[in-house]
Amino acid sequence: MGFEDVTTQDTVGILGPGAVGTALAVPLAEAGLDVVCIAREAGVAAITAQGLSLRHGSDIVRTVWPRAVAELDEPVEPCSRC
Repeated sequence: MGFEDVTTQDTVGILGPGAVGTALAVPLAEAGLDVVCIAREAGVAAITAQGLSLRHGSDIVRTVWPRAVAELDEPVEPCSRC
């Protein structure tokens, strides 16, 4: 999945970066978009420390380090609840 053609200059919000949210956040961040993940405090700490990773089987991994917050205080474009 590639998001290279996305043209927004806005921040993209991912509400609940679980499996589906991570599957959206990683390629968006790789495409250069400003991604912010809205999560509970434990999730914020984990994303900040470890980033978000997509795994493909036992092979590896694409990891990005989007911003992570417990409370959104800025406007975002398509805020996805995943």
